[in-house]
Amino acid sequence: MSFKRFLKYTVATPYPVGPVNFYLLKADPFLVMVDSGPFSRQSIEYLEKNVDFRKIKYLLITHCHPDHYGLCDYISKKGIEVFISEKDIIKLNNNNIDKEIGYLKDAFSSFEFPENLISNIVNSIAEFEKTIPFPAKVNILEKHDFKDIEIEFEPYSYHSLSDIVYFYDNYAITGDILLNGIFQTPLIEIDLNSDKKLFDNYSAFCNTLLKMKKLYGYNILAGHGKVDNVKEAVIFYVNGILERTFRIKYFLENSFSIYEITSKILEQNAVFLRYYIKASEVLFFKNFLNDPAKLRNSLIEIGLFEHLKTKFESVISC
Repeated sequence: MSFKRFLKYTVATPYPVGPVNFYLLKADPFLVMVDSGPFSRQSIEYLEKNVDFRKIKYLLITHCHPDHYGLCDYISKKGIEVFISEKDIIKLNNNNIDKEIGYLKDAFSSFEFPENLISNIVNSIAEFEKTIPFPAKVNILEKHDFKDIEIEFEPYSYHSLSDIVYFYDNYAITGDILLNGIFQTPLIEIDLNSDKKLFDNYSAFCNTLLKMKKLYGYNILAGHGKVDNVKEAVIFYVNGILERTFRIKYFLENSFSIYEITSKILEQNAVFLRYYIKASEVLFFKNFLNDPAKLRNSLIEIGLFEHLKTKFESVISC
């Protein structure tokens, strides 16, 4: 489907979130690709059929989740320059994956997960990351000045450690920070550059909310589906936080461990990555209940608290 300054493509993924979007920005005389789609034969066939790689100069990545960067290596081998956030480059360096896994083990141990389940979870994560080829040559996004295209970028992290929003003309390419009708889980991640190591995505979300005002004036090019209204997308997401927190508030306030709560949510014999995803949610909601004022203040600052006030106060006060 063609638009004035960009082309939008959608390809299937093997993940619960469903099809993913990637974009080609028209920067005559060349194109800039934003995100690549997942690492799959179906995606490669789709790109080869629909994309003229000869016209693409740069590939920019919004965040290194597999449905967004999976084909970076494949595309880089076509002579296209790849740009990724420095935090993701550090994380996905082969020499650092084992370090990350060690810190993840420590985190899940502190959540009181049993040792055998911890091993299965982190081994699944490591295997998952290592099955996606990472380019031999990749550029650090934050250290590059794009002089031949009028594009800007800013960190909007919370869904991942390194969410990037790209601004081009009157468009904002937002990855997964704004979705319509999809609750995008803020995943547990390790920040190898931080002394604390465990990424605080709740605080990151509250800080990123303060930047959302800037997006009000842009047409949003989302990572999945279509987002027509930034305020509605934020309200939907915060409603999801409030509703899901309410369901487990009793356990959070009565000293149940993250493992115990996660086990109550999941069906028996759930796959190991489901434990990872649900534990991520529980940790986020726990951090919210420990400091609800942080989220309230951010919502007030961007003018959205009144839309959520009744539900917010009922969750906090009940």
